[in-house]
Amino acid sequence: MDQLIFKKRRKEFIHRIQEAGGGLVIVAAAHETTRNSDVQHAFRQESNFYYLTGLEQPGAIAIFNPQSKKPYTLFVATRDPKQELWVGPSVGPVEAVKQYGADQAFDVQNLESGILNIELGADTLWYHFTEQSKIHGVIQNMIDTLRRNPRAGRRAPHTIRDPFPAIAEMRLIKSKEEIAAIQKAVDVTAHGFRASLAALKPGLKEYQLRATFEHAIRWRGVTRHAYPPIVASGSGTCVLHNPNDRTTIKKDALVLIDAGAEWDYYAADITRTVPASGKFTKEQRTVYTIVLEAQERAIALVKPGATWDQLENVVREFMTKQLIKHKIYSLGRVEGSTNQKNNKLINQSINKEDFSRSVFPHKLGHWLGMDVHDVGLYSDTEERKYQGTKKPNGKYLIPNTIYPILNRQFTPGMVLTIEPGIYLQKSKDIAPEYWGIGIRIEDDILVTRSGYQNLSEKIPKEADDLERLIQKNQ
Repeated sequence: MDQLIFKKRRKEFIHRIQEAGGGLVIVAAAHETTRNSDVQHAFRQESNFYYLTGLEQPGAIAIFNPQSKKPYTLFVATRDPKQELWVGPSVGPVEAVKQYGADQAFDVQNLESGILNIELGADTLWYHFTEQSKIHGVIQNMIDTLRRNPRAGRRAPHTIRDPFPAIAEMRLIKSKEEIAAIQKAVDVTAHGFRASLAALKPGLKEYQLRATFEHAIRWRGVTRHAYPPIVASGSGTCVLHNPNDRTTIKKDALVLIDAGAEWDYYAADITRTVPASGKFTKEQRTVYTIVLEAQERAIALVKPGATWDQLENVVREFMTKQLIKHKIYSLGRVEGSTNQKNNKLINQSINKEDFSRSVFPHKLGHWLGMDVHDVGLYSDTEERKYQGTKKPNGKYLIPNTIYPILNRQFTPGMVLTIEPGIYLQKSKDIAPEYWGIGIRIEDDILVTRSGYQNLSEKIPKEADDLERLIQKNQ
């Protein structure tokens, strides 16, 4: 993105800090992490740091001082020709000013003395303590030095506040440039899904399907995933984040692909569940239809003023009724029992939230942006609700469960996922013919002034369309 975008963000951020009382803000970049020996993991900048600076260099520090005539300072490593021989050109203090808009820049090795030379002008230090940061000691030493030398005319900050919530509120509402980046990530992800569905056939290894997806998105310029792709088949589709993609895909198995590209630091997050043979079984199609309709009902409700709770209540109530209607799930089912009257009475007393959580254990969706599970509050209250459904034996279906109230109203510019799922593991409460069926369908949705836009609508998800697409390539 153009540096003017980052400059605009910094101006807004500094304004928010001033509105909150002012102070000195320190935001740290990510550090490189060692994989083993002298080999490093691939570097990805800390999202909040990148959001404000656009700088990808490890170990840098950004300081914002609203009271100063030079409110934006960068600390970066001085350029080292020997190191650049191995890793390429870096950004030194000169480049930090010329290319990245810093009002001033210094060598990060002089961070402690550099911070002390920056006029505080307030009693508050804004800093996010995280276990990944390596500058906690520098911060503590700075505070101790100021406390020991009151006669120097500068006082130590007596309040430490976290700046990340302020940044999160900014990140939650996307600009047109951010929406364009997410759309690009989605579009490239769509190529990955099309390539994967074209290659899908029984006998393939799950990791081979994952490799097909990865090749398709990297071929189109993607340098990293938004998160590690999930590819699962058969009963593995009931494992939400299946870590093992070594299974051979069987003929009548379902295949779940949950994957997303990252483009210019913005994520896509898409899930499709498809039949390996190109034809859903009767039971698979029944469950698939329930999940798809649940998702479509939720998406249709997305608009300014709607809330997560409203969408989730509709989905869980619909799923509860459908699973019971199709005799897929019956609370208190006993193998070999024919007491339908008893089951009917039990089903009528089921609480939709507890019941659906036994087969749909995750939330309906999440914010999407620079992080796949992006920042931003979901609720305007800290209140919680408890709902419990007792089984015939007197025990709660899901004991000691407290659900948060997610009542934050949607606003234009928010981007979110809608991803209902049903996961039917082996259980006496589930009809045996449905055991091992796991289905999740996920799309990326933009809240607009008039309602919503499905950013991933071009990726097929209708059952008939998926069957035709897969059969065409087998």
